[in-house]
Amino acid sequence: MSKLNNNNGWLEEDPKEKPEEEEIEDEDMVNDEEDEAEVINPYKEVDPHNRPPSTSNEETEFAPPVVQIADADDVPIPPVIQGVMKLSKQMHNRENRSKNSKMMKLITGLSREFTVLKNQNHKAEELSHWEAWVRGRIPNNLRFQEEPSIYTAPLPRTDDPYVMVRDAAMDT
Repeated sequence: MSKLNNNNGWLEEDPKEKPEEEEIEDEDMVNDEEDEAEVINPYKEVDPHNRPPSTSNEETEFAPPVVQIADADDVPIPPVIQGVMKLSKQMHNRENRSKNSKMMKLITGLSREFTVLKNQNHKAEELSHWEAWVRGRIPNNLRFQEEPSIYTAPLPRTDDPYVMVRDAAMDT
């Protein structure tokens, strides 16, 4: 093995022991080759949806992915402009949802009003049917009488205020 009998304290190897270590290493190599199991990579290109976990450091862990987008002329659009475009689209969608919400409130209100009017119409129809039923129950001699005239008195009465004012005006 090693000798400590040198005066400097360093370990020195014995040249006789060296071949034995090499032989042991050769035997280990032979055994390792026999014992090695086949390593299967689960992220092999067999399934493209099964991607390996990303190797991220602290800087990129929470950063959004940067995707290069090109315009109609294949000129790359900077990420800042992409962010502005995304924000603009979100605001447009929110405004549309708001308009849709207002429209839904209007439709709901109109629907309620329609229901109220429909109920009133139904009640009016019921009243009309009831009136027809009542008219059918009235005897003929009472049914076709002439309605009384507004002017029930053939001559004006002297105690009528209109007549009193008229007569007073004529006397003057």
